[in-house]
Amino acid sequence: MGRKLRQNGHRYTVAPFPCFSYTAAMNRPPLSPGAADALLFDLGRVVLDIDFNKTLACWAGHAGCEPAHLFRRFVRDEVYHRHETGEISDAEYFAALRSSLGIELSDAQFLEGWNEIFRRRNAWHCPAA
Repeated sequence: MGRKLRQNGHRYTVAPFPCFSYTAAMNRPPLSPGAADALLFDLGRVVLDIDFNKTLACWAGHAGCEPAHLFRRFVRDEVYHRHETGEISDAEYFAALRSSLGIELSDAQFLEGWNEIFRRRNAWHCPAA
């Protein structure tokens, strides 16, 4: 049964909802220790502050170029998504990045830059761009 407007002289009033019990029992699924096999969290910009510009600045510092150069070339393509879902290894992904970004960084340098996403400001460990 929906809400209806009633004309009351020159005013309109909203008809009240039909009877509703606020004391009705609510069914809550039990969650006890061991009841869940895994818990998933969305960390990026929900729990942690992530700044991809830090990653690009780090990679640019290692490559000797401007972060803007890498920003223009970085894409979240099929290879990116395959890495995100664990279908390819870090080494395979970094090899693809070398090609798409046009830079020669070691796997360790790519990983260092990737981890910069999680560092606080003023805690730079990468070379200046």
